[in-house]
Amino acid sequence: MTVEGDTPLDVTIGFPIEVEDRQLTLPRLTAHRPVNAIPHVCAAPAGIVTTADLPQVISRLG
Repeated sequence: MTVEGDTPLDVTIGFPIEVEDRQLTLPRLTAHRPVNAIPHVCAAPAGIVTTADLPQVISRLG
């Protein structure tokens, strides 16, 4: 992730797990919650927001 601005960030997250072993080791690690939080983050007031400022983003089983 790269954020440009007054305080630029360049963030990389890596896992010390071989690609072949990730499905067995990290089966529930997904981007669903962060992706579904995007509208709430965009609608939030300017400035830093935390998970305490945003609604819970939970999955709904259909």
